[in-house]
Amino acid sequence: MDGSVFKICAAALVTALLVLLLRQYKPEYAPIAAIAGVAVIGMLLMRDLPSVIGLAESFLEFGGVDGGWLKLLLKALGIAVLIQTSADLCRDNSNAALAGAVELAGKVLILMLAVPLLRAAAEIAVGLIKS
Repeated sequence: MDGSVFKICAAALVTALLVLLLRQYKPEYAPIAAIAGVAVIGMLLMRDLPSVIGLAESFLEFGGVDGGWLKLLLKALGIAVLIQTSADLCRDNSNAALAGAVELAGKVLILMLAVPLLRAAAEIAVGLIKS
């Protein structure tokens, strides 16, 4: 995990330099290089993700919390990260309207994920009121 930080920083710096050079000489290839750099960094992060998930699951089991909530939380976090990255790439390529649409879609998707949570909270509230 410690070496990943240096790999991620190196990938980011190499990508930034490559995008800078491409914007001067071949601007049409700069967005492709930026997307490739983001993909490489994402893959580097994915290698460490299972250990983080395992640690979070062990904490939840120790606390007696259902693991389904962790899956829901990780899905929401994944959506948020992907949406933010996509929106940032759209903004970097001078497409603010598309970035806004992507962010709106992400908010709706996360809200849809939260519906079971809201339903469970409402059932608990109704149960408390009736008793």
